[in-house]
Amino acid sequence: MKEPRNDDERLAALLDGKLDRRQREKLLADVAASDHDYQVLTNTASVLRRMEEEDAAAASLVQESVYHEHIADTAPVFRHIDEGDGAGATLVAEDVIPLRPRTRTRPWRRWAIAAGIAGIAAAAALVARQGSSAESVPMRLAGELNHLQGGLPDEWERSLELARGGEGSDVRAARAAHAGALLVDLSVAVQARDTVDIRELSGQLRYGFDSETSASPFQRISERPGAPVDSLQRLLSAGTERLANRLGRESLELGAWVEAARLAAHGRNGEFFRGEGAVPPSAEGLLAADIAAARALEQVRAAIPATGPPRWDELTAALDTLQAKITGG
Repeated sequence: MKEPRNDDERLAALLDGKLDRRQREKLLADVAASDHDYQVLTNTASVLRRMEEEDAAAASLVQESVYHEHIADTAPVFRHIDEGDGAGATLVAEDVIPLRPRTRTRPWRRWAIAAGIAGIAAAAALVARQGSSAESVPMRLAGELNHLQGGLPDEWERSLELARGGEGSDVRAARAAHAGALLVDLSVAVQARDTVDIRELSGQLRYGFDSETSASPFQRISERPGAPVDSLQRLLSAGTERLANRLGRESLELGAWVEAARLAAHGRNGEFFRGEGAVPPSAEGLLAADIAAARALEQVRAAIPATGPPRWDELTAALDTLQAKITGG
């Protein structure tokens, strides 16, 4: 977390129930995306829990110590506890238990803070687990490209021209599709541990789509491209979720599918189109208003027969056209 004061305020707002759903999810995503921040958070929760346990133990000890040893067979009798009480505190009648809450410390407040931070830590852990097990669509598609164990092809264009968005175009959808394509390329690079492409592609995503905050997962990826794969994938999952919420999930996932399909066609990977890489059911509806894009999608479908391998040359040309249309290129 690069801005401690801001993060303290966000944490306090969360504990007070003042964050809406989107703000809460963003905070949890930021925490889950940072190994350091998550560790700090869990350590804080642990310290506060110990403080609360110590308070509870101290309160129990006070009760036991004022139990009158000469009336062990009767009901317990307690001293009246005052701030200035010393060793000479007197016993009170058996039917009165006038214990006063301690005013110098506020265990209930500690408990609330500890419980709140522990809840955040647990939620952050859940996000982290989901990030590694429930992979995003771009990551799943990249995982189907079994022929790319060594990373992206040497001749592959590792960047796309940012969507210009001419008259009547949906710039937001074009940007989402462009981001989806880059996310697939970055996922392939992460799986192959290609630090050069990891740094380049995460930088493009950072500056092109996620530059509004200093806590971008893509910045962290670009700063440590040689980190363990599971750590990078967790950051990638968090970053994908941020962009999907900001730009539009369906357009981002369509852009991811087209890029993955282009890579599959380049490598003549017919298995891709029979499984996870089948044409998304939502594609036709997303492209209904764009005649040229809808026509390119029809050509893609036509080039993938029900049996036998795709007609690769036709498929490659149709996919290139489709990508240009949906990204505004």
